[in-house]
Amino acid sequence: MLLKKEIKYPDGTIQTGFYISKCKYCGREYIKTENRQTLCSTNCKHKSTQDNKAAYQRKRRRLINQGIIISQETEKIGTVYFPEKIGDWDEEIILIKKIKRRTGIT
Repeated sequence: MLLKKEIKYPDGTIQTGFYISKCKYCGREYIKTENRQTLCSTNCKHKSTQDNKAAYQRKRRRLINQGIIISQETEKIGTVYFPEKIGDWDEEIILIKKIKRRTGIT
């Protein structure tokens, strides 16, 4: 269903028209079908979403490299912290159980 608007002229006549808008992604003009519609097609919507996600990831990676955000992506899988004392076996067993649970090893 297309969005319709009524245009009132000074002489009192009323004419029905459609809302024409410009696509925020490609700039083409299109007839709006919904009130909040900003993109002309599903293709523009898909490409706009891809661009937004790529920009978000670029910004996120930059912040990680600057040290503002701490991410688990930079941690190596399989790195283990073992206790300083060799004789503290209880703490080592607890750490091994945590690592097994985190990695999904049963």
